[in-house]
Amino acid sequence: MSEILYEYLISQSAFWTIDALSNLVVKLFGFQEIDYSKEAANAELFANNFKDLDYVKVPKIYWEFTTPQAIQYTNYCYIELSVIV
Repeated sequence: MSEILYEYLISQSAFWTIDALSNLVVKLFGFQEIDYSKEAANAELFANNFKDLDYVKVPKIYWEFTTPQAIQYTNYCYIELSVIV
């Protein structure tokens, strides 16, 4: 599939803008960019829903540094469950 996409891009234009490529990917594959401000809101909702469980930890969101293109949160040190099991 990537070879077909590459050949199509080359045949259509020598120069592609980021927006044009992004729109093409959305049309071909249905992918869209993640809105990280929505992801941050979901993380806070998740944290609120599980606040009574000591074993559930959700990073703190720093809204002053979070935009639709970037999310900033507290970094926790963790161990993957597959390592323990």
